Amino acid sequence: SNPRGLRGWFELDAQIPPATRVHVPYRGFCELGGPGQPGSLEATVRVAEILSLRRLFYEGERLCNCLEGSRRSQIKYLSRARARVSSFWSLTKQAKG
Repeated sequence: SNPRGLRGWFELDAQIPPATRVHVPYRGFCELGGPGQPGSLEATVRVAEILSLRRLFYEGERLCNCLEGSRRSQIKYLSRARARVSSFWSLTKQAKG
């Protein structure tokens, strides 16, 4: 398992209850789940640990982040994950319909 013993998560028809308050880094507290707010519509949600170089390339490409073009950085992050000193995660949300 990863350094903190966390596991992935997959849920169909996930929905955030109305008036749920969460702390978002750099933004402060936000309310979710109400009509028209994020999380109000059902969706399939998947949280998975990234353990392969192929998945890390894919995530870097999708996010247009610093890992996208730097093979050295990608290999460094993957080596940390495999040594279980760090863990890297991917969150995917697919709206219903």
